[in-house]
Amino acid sequence: MVTGRIAARQRARAAQAAAAAPTAAPVAPAALGAPAPAGDPTTEALRQLAQLHEQGVLSYAEFTAAKQRLLGLPETPAS
Repeated sequence: MVTGRIAARQRARAAQAAAAAPTAAPVAPAALGAPAPAGDPTTEALRQLAQLHEQGVLSYAEFTAAKQRLLGLPETPAS
């Protein structure tokens, strides 16, 4: 478990990523299979969130919550 200054820095980065992620309208089911256009802000934000998760900056719960907010999905309670 990470503590101290590293944990504080990780929380700050996670908050920045969540705040910077634009809020998107829910995607229509018919559009789910279509590839996102190049440079799509939602796709780029998802990539950034995934990268932060892979680097250990975001926990799985933080990553999932930020992803759900970004996609306009209802957040599920943490278990």
